[in-house]
Amino acid sequence: MAMAIEMAQSNTMAQGYFQVGTGPARYDCPNLNRIVYVYNYTRPWLSQKMAYFGTGRGYSMEYGQLRKKLGWNMGFGLFSESHDAFGLEPQSSAIGYRRITYSNYSMFFGIPIRALKSRFFEINILPTVQYVFYSLQTQYARNPEFLESNSDSPVNQKAYVGANLGVGFRYFPIRWLGIEIKPFTSFNLYPLDVAQLSSSLQSIEANYTLKDSFFHYGLYASIIFAKRKKIF
Repeated sequence: MAMAIEMAQSNTMAQGYFQVGTGPARYDCPNLNRIVYVYNYTRPWLSQKMAYFGTGRGYSMEYGQLRKKLGWNMGFGLFSESHDAFGLEPQSSAIGYRRITYSNYSMFFGIPIRALKSRFFEINILPTVQYVFYSLQTQYARNPEFLESNSDSPVNQKAYVGANLGVGFRYFPIRWLGIEIKPFTSFNLYPLDVAQLSSSLQSIEANYTLKDSFFHYGLYASIIFAKRKKIF
């Protein structure tokens, strides 16, 4: 009887964990890429054209606790992509360098759902609600290091509420140390208007809207430090 009570307590006690991860993702931004297309087309003298956006890398850090079936987690994520273009400007006869950077910073809270648990493996469904801060930034300089850039302030900053859904496949070769592979999708509830970036690059005030959803899907790989019990 005492052993059965001890096993029940071990299975119901929360198991805390901390993890850090990184991975690639793709996202939907056709209007941002239309702006890049116009930028390249109107500057035929560019030696290096601006590359299109849609694939970047993200980083995440989170802490959480899991019980037998449910738990909670909270954390911080960063995702960004940056591209450069340069060429000999016909008016100034100098080489100009342009950089466009897209980034988002998110704070999230979720309720993990445990689907499978064994001595070495775990599968968890990971829905989260997130508050995402989006930023589009353009820089111009006369050197590739972008020293003394004269346009390094963000041209578009917005914050939106969104959601993320992932499935975490965890493997623990050591009881307190493991790895996780997590495919995920992420979206915000409102699209981001990127027209201000177009007006900044073309020096023409935009009287229109260009909205992108920035719907993400990707794959994270993480290292987990967990307080796991010996009894499963």
